[in-house]
Amino acid sequence: LRMSLTADTGRAVVFTDGRRLGRLWWADELASDPMIRKLGRDAWLDLPGQEQWQAHLARRKAPIKALLLNQTFVCGIGNWIADEVLYHARIAPQRPGATLTSEEIVALRREIKKVIDKAVSVGADEHQYPEDWLFHVRWGGARGPETVSGQTLIRETVGGRTTAWVPGLQK
Repeated sequence: LRMSLTADTGRAVVFTDGRRLGRLWWADELASDPMIRKLGRDAWLDLPGQEQWQAHLARRKAPIKALLLNQTFVCGIGNWIADEVLYHARIAPQRPGATLTSEEIVALRREIKKVIDKAVSVGADEHQYPEDWLFHVRWGGARGPETVSGQTLIRETVGGRTTAWVPGLQK
């Protein structure tokens, strides 16, 4: 537990951060806060358009997985969401952003919307995620199998993060 605020009614807002990656800070005004101003557009509420994605990716040599996790272009995509989106868009996570075709960018944007919409609509209750989601098998060891629909599931580091992907489906 990193923070807990309890109202007079007894209701509380809490912030837990077992991996210690999150940050909290006070801001006098949200719109002028330098930390907030660094963030990109919201992936769920304000996803950048197709032309903006193409322009952004056209000059990027970094892996698409790393670009999705970079909160300065679009914020709100975390590690498992990036894996899920790339799995459904059929894009390999280590592909340089500049190599994505217009069709792949369309698929990427579509899957970002679909995955985040579903996660939000079920209150991030993993038991309500569709059965065909990579989420259910992406962790190794006792938490997940080594195949997905008969295809080999690879777990490796891409863009500095643990990544699960299916080479037989993602190109």
